[in-house]
Amino acid sequence: MSCPSTVCTPHSIASKRFAARLINPEVTVIPTLVRQPTVFVLGDVKSPQQVPYRSAQTALQAIGMAGGFQRSGSESDVTIIRLSRDGVLEAIPINVEASGQPGPYLAFAVTQLQPDDVIFVPEHGRAQVVRFFDEIILRPAQLFITYKLYQQL
Repeated sequence: MSCPSTVCTPHSIASKRFAARLINPEVTVIPTLVRQPTVFVLGDVKSPQQVPYRSAQTALQAIGMAGGFQRSGSESDVTIIRLSRDGVLEAIPINVEASGQPGPYLAFAVTQLQPDDVIFVPEHGRAQVVRFFDEIILRPAQLFITYKLYQQL
């Protein structure tokens, strides 16, 4: 059903459908299940998950509900991914201006979230090097040594 000049609402759709059989129908729509606003915490956190927006209105609260950072998580490169009003995804880095250990946590505590935001915690640069070394050098070498030992048996 098309709504040419107005926004389609459940009320207007139901009214138009009942108008085919009734004269001046009065329709009341009562939603029985409403999706609760949420925030998504992804990346190098202990428990990536969907978090209720009511419980996590700042980045610090959302990351805390996801179990906090993993050791490999980069606290200084956290980004919020948000759908803008014109339908384009925006990547909004959280600016960590304070130095020292409490710096990122102070920035996260004042960063307000919006429903359906995605908080992405990337892997720290050091962790990427360690993972590369493990996956590209150590594992193949370990497989090669294991293969050679089995050949000798």
